[in-house]
Amino acid sequence: MNIGGGEAADQLVRMMLSGSEVAVRLSGSAIKNVLALTMALAKKHKTISGKVNLAKMLKETRDVRRFAMSPEQYQQFRQRAGKQKILFSAIRDSDNKGKVVDVIMPVTEIDRA
Repeated sequence: MNIGGGEAADQLVRMMLSGSEVAVRLSGSAIKNVLALTMALAKKHKTISGKVNLAKMLKETRDVRRFAMSPEQYQQFRQRAGKQKILFSAIRDSDNKGKVVDVIMPVTEIDRA
């Protein structure tokens, strides 16, 4: 007859500690993997739609086309391109008095535009 009952309590504490140790290890491993994935995606950040810098567009694709538009046409194009998620770059005159806005788009986006 076991009067103290210490062995059962010791086993219970040992099981709880080992279970919590496994849970901490698994969560730490999951956090490490998620952070590694996030860092990999951050380094390869590629804009897939919207207005981008021309240098960035040329890094991603070499085959581009230029379209000349009036400022009014460009405003309409920007609104529609945002809805359809079209990648483009705009070039304006440096004096802001230009009557023409050049829109540069990759060839793959022309079909959707």
